[in-house]
Amino acid sequence: MCIFCDSKVRSLEHIFPSSFGGRLTNNKIYCQDHNSKLGFFVSVLDSQIGAINNLFGIRPDRGKAKSIKLENSDTGEIYTRDVDGNFSLSIMDNISTDEIMSGKPVNILASSTEDFHKFKQQFQEKHNVEIELLNKGEISREIMKKPLTIKILFGGKDFFKATLYLLVTFLAHYSKETLLKLNLNNIKELLLCNTDLSIFDIVQLENYPSFLNDDES
Repeated sequence: MCIFCDSKVRSLEHIFPSSFGGRLTNNKIYCQDHNSKLGFFVSVLDSQIGAINNLFGIRPDRGKAKSIKLENSDTGEIYTRDVDGNFSLSIMDNISTDEIMSGKPVNILASSTEDFHKFKQQFQEKHNVEIELLNKGEISREIMKKPLTIKILFGGKDFFKATLYLLVTFLAHYSKETLLKLNLNNIKELLLCNTDLSIFDIVQLENYPSFLNDDES
C-alpha cells in the first residue's frame, strides 16, 4: 500500500534515483500516481548536482551517462567531459549560431575530425543548412595546463523538497519505525501540494535523542 494514500496500485521505485546509479528497488512504497509526480524531484537533483555523477564516474541504471561542461577561465573556452574522463572542445559552445548562419567564412576549432563531422551533421539537420568545409588546418596537440572549472549551484525550496523525498524513500525501505515518527500527511502536502511548511511541521523532535532538542538548527 502507498505510504501517502490507500492505493494498492504499486509502482517500482528506486531507493536511490537510477540516474545517480541506484540499482535497488522496492514496489511497496508509492502508488503509480504518486511515484510519477515525485519524479519531478529526481529532475531537480539531476539538474543541480547531476554533474557529480560525471566527476565520480557514476553511470545511471538506465540511459546514457551525461557529459558535463567545464570552462577555461583564462580563455573562456568550453570543454565537455564524458563519464570516462575524456575531454574535448565543445564546438557549439565556442561559436555562435549567428556566425555560422551569416554565410561568412568562420574558423571552427574541434578536438578531432570526428567531433567536427558530428557537429556538422547535427547543425545541418537542426537548422536545415549546408556547411561547406573550405579549408582544413593543421592538426596540433598540446598539453592542457590551465585548470577547468565547473559551477555547481544547489539549494532552494525544491532542493530541500527533493532531499526530503530521498529521505522518506530511504526510510520507507530501511526503517518503517523511523518513518512513523515523521508527519506523513504534512510531507505529502509539502511534496505534492506545493504547501509551505517548516521542518518542525514534519519532524517531532521530542521523539528523537535528547541532544537534538538542544539545538533547533
